[in-house]
Amino acid sequence: MERILRCNVFCVYQGTDCSEILPAFSPNRLRRAWAVYVDFPLRIGYNIVMTTYVRKSGIRREKAEDAFRKALQGEAHKLVRLLADHGFQCKRVYLWGSAIKNKPLSPWSDIDLVIEGLPQAIFYNAHAFLLKHSDFPVDLKPFEELNDSAKNNVREEGKVIYEEN
Repeated sequence: MERILRCNVFCVYQGTDCSEILPAFSPNRLRRAWAVYVDFPLRIGYNIVMTTYVRKSGIRREKAEDAFRKALQGEAHKLVRLLADHGFQCKRVYLWGSAIKNKPLSPWSDIDLVIEGLPQAIFYNAHAFLLKHSDFPVDLKPFEELNDSAKNNVREEGKVIYEEN
């Protein structure tokens, strides 16, 4: 025999009626909510609500990470075009790190660039230029100063986003 629990909860979270999005709230957020009203049967109680919440939050997180990764990649392409337009001549620029891999991103994720063929005398000027014109933190490394294993990683895993003609 199936057990059906009736749940009457009233919720106005920050002045909004949230009764239709109850599964989107974690238990902690529900505790902080001012009031909630929902009248629906819960089969096997709390498990269905939490399963729905976990599934939907995972989908939202994946969509947000994909959008953020695309924003990082778009910003990297924009910065490389700006470098070329302002006379910073180099052979190749690689994008690598979390911006191209399927690794988790955080709000503090940066754009990892490796630049090949840029004279050491203007490297710091180029890095300062990128930081000034970017909406994200930029980590710029000179290819020539990387050790051999790091160079191989950049060549294998990195994505060439600029190459001199």
